[in-house]
Amino acid sequence: MSLNKKMVTIVVLINILISLIFLYLAQQLRKIKYTLAFIADIFNQYERASYAALQTAPDNIYLGKEKIQSLRLEKQILTQQIQQLRQILSLILLVKQIYEGLLSFPYLKLKNPSKLG
Repeated sequence: MSLNKKMVTIVVLINILISLIFLYLAQQLRKIKYTLAFIADIFNQYERASYAALQTAPDNIYLGKEKIQSLRLEKQILTQQIQQLRQILSLILLVKQIYEGLLSFPYLKLKNPSKLG
């Protein structure tokens, strides 16, 4: 075999080897492309789900704030009513004590209302 034929054979073999390497790299890049597309689809699904959940968040926060304000006002009103009831009960107890105290003085000659009749 002549030197030219050997050189041509070596060049052809090197070209075939380079082609096989590039074919392998192309297959790997295709696999990477499909993997990245799959990951992108997953991210898109998460984005849609989080958008649906977060879309109503400002309205829900505003409604929650309004409910809290309403409950605070209701608590304030109830606290005032409880205070008024305590004052009324204290006044009733005071009147009862005064009334019982007056009955304990026999020289006042007061009759017990339950014994009237």
